[in-house]
Amino acid sequence: MADTPSNKPGPTSQAETVAHGPSSPARSRSQAFSQPASYVAGERLAPGALIAGRYRIVALLGKGGMGEVYRAEDMTLGQEVALKFLPGAFAGDPNFLERFHNEVRIARQVSHPHVCRVYDIFQGDGQLFLSMEYVDGEDLGSLLKRIGRLPGDKALEFSRKICAGLAAAHDKGVLHRDLKPGNILIDGRGQPLLTDFGLAAMAGDIEDIRSGTPQYQAPEQRAGREVTAKSDIYSLGVVLYEMFTGRQAFSGGSMAELDAQQAGGDVPSMASIARDVDPAVEAVIERCLDPNPSRRPTSALAVSAALPGGDPLAAALAAGETPSPELVAASGAKGGISTRLAVASVAVTVLGLAASVYLGSLGSLTSRVPMDVPVDVLDAKAREIAAAVGYTATPAARARGFYTSADAIEFLNNSFPMAERDRILSSGAPTAIQFWYRQSPRPLDPNRLGGGVTAVDPQNTTISGMVTLALDPRGNLVTLIAVPPQIEDAKDEGKPADWGIVLRAAGLDPAKLQAADPIRVERVAFDARVAWTGTLPGSPKVPMRFEGASWRGRPVYFSQFGPWDKPTRMIASQVTPTQLFLQWFWVAVFLIVLVASSLLAYRNWRLGRGDLRGAIRLADTVVVLTFLAWLFGGAHVASVNSFNHLVAALGNGMFYGGALCLAYVALEPFVRRRWPHTLISWTRLLSGKVRDPIVAGHALAGVALGVVWSLVFEAQTLIAQQFHGTPRMTRVDLLSGFRALPAWVFSLCIDALAIGLGSLFLLFLARVLLRHDLLSRIAFILMTTAIAALASPTPWLEGAFSLAQYSIFVFVMLRLGLLTAVLGILVSSLLPDSAMTMDWAAWNATPTIFATIVVLSLSLVLFRWATRGRSLFGDFLDT
Repeated sequence: MADTPSNKPGPTSQAETVAHGPSSPARSRSQAFSQPASYVAGERLAPGALIAGRYRIVALLGKGGMGEVYRAEDMTLGQEVALKFLPGAFAGDPNFLERFHNEVRIARQVSHPHVCRVYDIFQGDGQLFLSMEYVDGEDLGSLLKRIGRLPGDKALEFSRKICAGLAAAHDKGVLHRDLKPGNILIDGRGQPLLTDFGLAAMAGDIEDIRSGTPQYQAPEQRAGREVTAKSDIYSLGVVLYEMFTGRQAFSGGSMAELDAQQAGGDVPSMASIARDVDPAVEAVIERCLDPNPSRRPTSALAVSAALPGGDPLAAALAAGETPSPELVAASGAKGGISTRLAVASVAVTVLGLAASVYLGSLGSLTSRVPMDVPVDVLDAKAREIAAAVGYTATPAARARGFYTSADAIEFLNNSFPMAERDRILSSGAPTAIQFWYRQSPRPLDPNRLGGGVTAVDPQNTTISGMVTLALDPRGNLVTLIAVPPQIEDAKDEGKPADWGIVLRAAGLDPAKLQAADPIRVERVAFDARVAWTGTLPGSPKVPMRFEGASWRGRPVYFSQFGPWDKPTRMIASQVTPTQLFLQWFWVAVFLIVLVASSLLAYRNWRLGRGDLRGAIRLADTVVVLTFLAWLFGGAHVASVNSFNHLVAALGNGMFYGGALCLAYVALEPFVRRRWPHTLISWTRLLSGKVRDPIVAGHALAGVALGVVWSLVFEAQTLIAQQFHGTPRMTRVDLLSGFRALPAWVFSLCIDALAIGLGSLFLLFLARVLLRHDLLSRIAFILMTTAIAALASPTPWLEGAFSLAQYSIFVFVMLRLGLLTAVLGILVSSLLPDSAMTMDWAAWNATPTIFATIVVLSLSLVLFRWATRGRSLFGDFLDT
């Protein structure tokens, strides 16, 4: 109906706020009303009659079984309205009175641009009537009788708007039950509006199932079995059929003939009536007319989404409704991203990957420390040293790995100019990267939840015969820890230890060292201690201390100590106020989000708004990734402890997966309502459409974005080093063996999911609090930039780069969506940690090669899926 109130001047453009007219609450609804004096022959009100002291009758608009409708002028507001009067013959019928009141009660719950607005119900001058929006036009039924059928483009336009109006009613739980062309009005602007909710009812509260117009009723409704939203979808299909063809779908003259046609789906082909009907239109209408309700479209918006062209998301948002996850997944360009954008993404990935690896190798610690000796050679060297000092028993288990000494790097960075620092690092002494090796007479069964053996897990001082060594990258001994036997062997008593073997294994010349009093007391048992002072070859400016201990003539301990080594067992850990603030800040954020998510998730679940299926799949993904990270990253032995580690890993996965599940159910419906386009490819992926062109295209763009982010990060690292920043410490633990690489990637996937979802939800919360799109984006960018700057030793530089990175992040998140952002986070975390060297023939290039292959393979596979079925050069040659 025409939006007359909004087109005319006056203080009440919102028609829902029209005041109540005079009424008599004490009067029963079932009480008979006397015929008014203003009635004329044929029960028609005379033009000019004044009703309820407010409405002046202009003309009769129509008459039906449920009443007479008049055009009237609201004298109070100076607007035209339509008044629907209950026929005098039914004024004393309580059933008709209840239905009349019910029409108002139900219709007022639905507010939508394509639904005729019902204002209020009035009782005055012996009349019971309702006021509603006046439509200066005609109904769709009379229009079709006059012109036959609508042109294809106009029929599509009407179809989407009728779907939007019906969806608005269904969202409120209202079933129309009498959807037909005669109950769709076309206003003066050519806009369709649903009207006549005289038979409408709330879902689940219907007794008279068969009421309605037989030619437009669903089979289950006419049979009296049930009436649901799917019944309205059936009626919608009949209406759409008539709009596109100009003929009724079912032309049976009797009820028996209608039943037979509906049961057999005996509907003439639309193409046989109108040859220009789009096959996609016919397909969706056929689904609407399926006799089986379960095979019909799930909603009116799903029908709109299936129609060719248009934007179903825009229709849902225009309806003021939250689009369902299925509608979001069905939205977006059917062909995915363009071939040009796909090719550009691959090109950016390839070129940016080469530049990122190159810059990463320049700024990494591994580019400054000599890494010439392969890991297997270091492993063999460690075994030789262990045997040389007397530990020759065949172990039951061995383990190895790498770690960095952050304290040594910080000391060198603060004590020497950058050139001198890099020269010391390149000499390998003191070493900033160490190789560790462990052997044990029992299986190495770590205690930490991750399950991976480290230099100190399981505890390296508890089992007799357990030996732990640390070597520098050239193979020189740095640390030796060996556990003596639990029962003394008197035969070895008094035998002196040969420390020359140990010092030579450390690359030291005993003649150049000065004896000193030992001051270090280690955890292993000993009966003699020694100590020396001096320097390491190649680093005469760095004073060092060397201490050792022996038991019955066999070395059980040796280690190098620099000025950076502190007695950690004697002093409390030092945490700066900034670090303490950030720690408690994130704890508080986690707890607040967890509690708020629980409450919101419960509310959304009660209201049926949450995407439970997507949330459960997200949680399952986190659990599976956690299990795979444990499987590849841990040391697994046949023990109860290892089983406990598995249970703990799965427990961690379930906890974090459950937390993400709660947060997703809590906030995803609001994001879907406000920014549904950010979830199109994400929702499709959760629904299992991995090879979908849109999913692949957005993921491909995310890979390119991650490479660009990684390149920016590497540039930031190099610039920071020009201001005496420390070299970037890569994940040297990845050098221990190939199995660590997939475990690392699985862990990064979990982090990317958490960061991506958390960032989207924080961005949305900023929007909720500030109620302004631009201000919320600025607030999010400034907040995240400030946190990054506080945690950096160069806050001004970190702040500048973070400002740019988070601005890009917000743009990408809102433009391309969550999936693109998550892939960008994953790739931007993968590349910097793996950039070890540009010499791909070197043994330590394995992580770099692995990450490069992963990113390139992912990019190429996604490119193939994103452009499936399209010519590679089609877009470029298209004029």
